[in-house]
Amino acid sequence: MSGGTRGVSETVKRKFEDDEATRSTKKPRKGLDHVAQAKTFNSTLLKLESELIESRQNYNNIPILIEHAKNIRRDVDESHLAIVVLCRVFCRLLAAGQLLETRKSSETEKIICRWLNEQYISLQEILLEHLCVTGCKDSERQFSYTTLLMQLFKEESCQAHLLEDVSLDHRRFTRLIESLLQDAVCQHTRDMFIEEFVNKYDDIRILTFDSLTFRAVTDSMIMMCTSIRPITEKAHVRGFFYMNHSAKRKSQLSLLDVQRKRAQAAWMSLLQRGLKKGQRKAILSVVADKVAPWFLKAELLMDFLTDSFDAGGSTSLMALSGLFQLVQEKNLDYPHFYDKLYHLLDAELMHSKHRSRSFRLLNEILASTHLPAVLVASFIKRLSRLCLHSPPAGIVIVLPWTYNMLRGHPTCTSMIHRETTQTGECTKSERTKFHDPFSMDQKDPLLTHGIDSSLWELESLQSHYHPNVATVARIISDQFTKQAYVIEDFLDHTYGSMLTAELGKDIKKTPVVEYEIPKYLVRKPSNDTSVKPPLLVRLWRFNNEADGAIVK
Repeated sequence: MSGGTRGVSETVKRKFEDDEATRSTKKPRKGLDHVAQAKTFNSTLLKLESELIESRQNYNNIPILIEHAKNIRRDVDESHLAIVVLCRVFCRLLAAGQLLETRKSSETEKIICRWLNEQYISLQEILLEHLCVTGCKDSERQFSYTTLLMQLFKEESCQAHLLEDVSLDHRRFTRLIESLLQDAVCQHTRDMFIEEFVNKYDDIRILTFDSLTFRAVTDSMIMMCTSIRPITEKAHVRGFFYMNHSAKRKSQLSLLDVQRKRAQAAWMSLLQRGLKKGQRKAILSVVADKVAPWFLKAELLMDFLTDSFDAGGSTSLMALSGLFQLVQEKNLDYPHFYDKLYHLLDAELMHSKHRSRSFRLLNEILASTHLPAVLVASFIKRLSRLCLHSPPAGIVIVLPWTYNMLRGHPTCTSMIHRETTQTGECTKSERTKFHDPFSMDQKDPLLTHGIDSSLWELESLQSHYHPNVATVARIISDQFTKQAYVIEDFLDHTYGSMLTAELGKDIKKTPVVEYEIPKYLVRKPSNDTSVKPPLLVRLWRFNNEADGAIVK
């Protein structure tokens, strides 16, 4: 029995080892076959390319390469390699002038030239199609297709018959911009295109703005427009991508006014179309830094900014920057600007994510010492009243800002020292009565009577539950010896940052806590006399203690 069992086990073991050897040999063989096929395909493409370079008789290799380039869904790598080979071939043909029809060309050469141009157009269509393939989310490969197209455009511009014809490049370049705006294209691909081509070359920048003019507004279009860096006289470095520009045309394209005129036309066509709320906010967030510098006449932004400012809510807050820039630099006459600004200061602002930006702009707008004290007092009083229902992170912004406003407008300091005055004999409660003349519902800041009120709200904040708020609130009661506070130091506070600061402090005195877990909460222990009654039971008297019910 033992010998038979040993024989069977050895047979099974030998069979298992044979199966393992078979599997181990099969897997590498499959990988090796795949690598060998890839090498064979690469060598085939390189052979087709070398034959094309050697003789015109091998032009029939081009359709073979185009068929391989089209098969992106079967094998992406093989298709990409075929496209690269085709681009190298056509760059050589373009440099040699093989795609040009001249007067001296024979009829056969003209036929060949037309056929080559058809194949060249097919290659461009393949590149544009692969760039917009839905499943192709590889930003590096997408940018590779974009770079190949731009290289073909550059080689094409070197041809003699295109020296004066720019419209051809414009039309083909517009097709590329249309493809880049598709949803299937990664945003990183657009950013790389803007950085490597649009921001470097004057002619590409102008063509890009021309291609974006009078086009349907999309999120990708707005992101592309805002990614183009504004140019200035000092930082402008002349650069040209196409090689067919004459010296006169180069001087025209490099002019800042020409660049801004094209950019202004593109932005105006975009702003005058129906914008969604999110799109409007995306433009407003960069209007002062990336939109207004392109305009030769900043007054053209007035309609867009005033419409956004009148929309209310967070949209109005985001429109403040651009609108105030027009009021300050271009003397824009916006009626009731301060009335609208005063109305925007509400409870939502103190909890808004745009709070820091809004206070930064408010500090800039009200920084002038030539503003009426009545107007400034209304803003101070309104924000002081809002502090009663605001989070600590919002209060610590208002307090130093109020200090700076009082320093800049000494007339408003009477709001701190105002006391109630009573004539004749009166009781203590009558002396402490004070009627606040400030009207929170008044929309006109000049009629709120804030200058006749007092800042009792800020004094009450000195007893705030948060120790940091209480400490900052005491600056109003102290002597005004400090020149001014830097508002930027208080703008970025949040619940998280304030909690982190508290947790990071060193504990000087150990807090007293109840470390014993009570067995009873609202009734005395029934039998266990050793257990002390809880503090709640000792301080309060409860009816129906036997049932544990709280009656009184």
